[in-house]
Amino acid sequence: MAQLPSATLLNKKEIVGVNHALDLVRNQRFDEAVKMCEQILRVEPNNPGAIAIRAYSNWYLNRDPLVCIAETRRALTFAPKSSRILDYLGAMLSSIGENEEARSVFEQALTLQPENTSVLLDYVDTGKFTEETPLVRTFYERFKRGEYANAQKEIAAFALSKVYDDLKQPEIAIELADVANSLSDLEYRPKEVEMRSRDLRRLAELGFEGCADSGKRANPPIFIIGMPRSGTTLVETILSRHPDVFAAGEMPTIPEAEMELGMMMVASGNRDSGAHTMLRHVSKEQLAKQVQRIRKVVERQKGGPLRQRFTDKMPMNAFMLPLISRLYPTAHIIHMHRHPLDVGLSCYFKRFTKGLDFSFRQEWIGHYYRHMQQDVELSRGLIANPFLDVSYENLIEDFEPQVRRLLKFLGLKWNPACLNPEKSDRSTVMTASKWQVRQPIYSSSRAKWKPYEPYIGKMIEGFGGMDWIEKDFEAGRAAGRITGE
Repeated sequence: MAQLPSATLLNKKEIVGVNHALDLVRNQRFDEAVKMCEQILRVEPNNPGAIAIRAYSNWYLNRDPLVCIAETRRALTFAPKSSRILDYLGAMLSSIGENEEARSVFEQALTLQPENTSVLLDYVDTGKFTEETPLVRTFYERFKRGEYANAQKEIAAFALSKVYDDLKQPEIAIELADVANSLSDLEYRPKEVEMRSRDLRRLAELGFEGCADSGKRANPPIFIIGMPRSGTTLVETILSRHPDVFAAGEMPTIPEAEMELGMMMVASGNRDSGAHTMLRHVSKEQLAKQVQRIRKVVERQKGGPLRQRFTDKMPMNAFMLPLISRLYPTAHIIHMHRHPLDVGLSCYFKRFTKGLDFSFRQEWIGHYYRHMQQDVELSRGLIANPFLDVSYENLIEDFEPQVRRLLKFLGLKWNPACLNPEKSDRSTVMTASKWQVRQPIYSSSRAKWKPYEPYIGKMIEGFGGMDWIEKDFEAGRAAGRITGE
C-alpha cells in the first residue's frame, strides 16, 4: 500500500479532518474516507491532502483508475515536492501496468525523501532488476550501516531482498528476507488453523448431506483457491479476458459471511458449533440473504449490474469450501498447485500487510500449507461442486491446451483473447502479483527454490521434509495434466 500524504501538507484547520480520513484508510474504511475528504474539499477545494486521500480511496474501491490518477496529478500541482503523493501516483500507475512511468515517479519521490523505505518497496515492485543500480546500492549500504529504525529496516529489507533475488544472489537475498520477516509484529496462530481442521473432521463425522443451501444455482461464480503466489492471479487474469467473466479479485465476502452466520448461530443458542459444523443449523433463508449481500458487493465493485459470472480468489476461501458449497451449490472451484518451496519462498519474500501472518517464519509456511491441502482434500469429499486442479508448472509449459481445458471446465466458449492475459483490460490489479500479470507468460519463476535450499532448512522441515514436498508437487502436476481428451 502506498504511503498517504501526511498532515504536514495541510493548514492547521484541516489537520483534524485529514488525520481522521487517514485513520479511516488505514482501517480499510474507504467509503467513509471519501466522504470525509469531500467534506474538507467543500471548504478547501484545492487541499492536496484531501484530494490525494479521496483519489486513493476511490482507487482502492476499484473505481475508474484514470480518474483517480488525474486527481492525484492535480494534488501534485498544489504540493509538487510531496514524496508521499508521488508515491501514491506511482502505486496507481503500477496497478494499471504503466510500470515505466511508475518507476520514474518513485525515483522522484526517493530523490525528495531518500529515507522513505515504503517508497523503495513500491519502487522495486515495478519490474525485474538486472543490475544493482546506484539507488539500490545506496539503500543497501545504509541498511548494512544500521541507519534504519526497526520499522524502516523491515521495509527496506523486504525491498532489497526482492532486488537481490532478481539479481540471483541468494545468500544476500535470504539474509535480507530473514531480517525482514523477523521484524514483523504479525503472529501466526497455528492452534486456530488446527481447530478449524478438527471442526471440519467433526462435520464429516456428523454428516453434511442434509445441510441447507441457498437455492442459488444459475450463473454460478468461480472460486480460485490455493496458496498465495501459486498462480491464482494469473488464472483470474486469463479468465478476465473472457467477455462472460468479471474478475472481482480477492473478495472479503466469504469470510464476512462466515462471521455473520457464526454470530447468528451464537445468538440462536448454537454455541458449540464451529466454523464448519454450524452449517448443520444454518437455514436456506440465512444463506440466500448472504448471497444477495455478496451480489451487491460485487455489483458495487463492478460499477453496474452483474450479468456475468464473477471470480473470487481470496486465499482464505480454501478453508471455507463447505460454506461456499452451501451458498453456491453449483459454483466451479479451481484449485491451484505449485511447487511448495516455490510458493513458500515467494510468500517469504513478500511483505504482506494483512491476513497472511503465516508467511513471516519459514516453519509457519509449511504448517499452514499442509493444513490447507488437507482441508481442501477433505472438503472435496463432502461437497458436490465441480473441481478442477491446475498445476502452475503445467500451465506455463503447455499454455494454450491448459487454457482450453480451463474454459471447457467452466462451460465457457473458446476465446483466443484468453491466451494474452498480459493484455487484460481489468482496471487494476491490487495483489502482490500486479507486475507479473502485465508480462507475457514466462517460466523463470519455476524451481526458484533450488539455489536457496541450503538456507531454508526450517521451511523444509515445516513442510514435513523433502519426501513430502516432492510427493505433493508430483501429485499436483499429475492432477493438473490433460488426459484422454
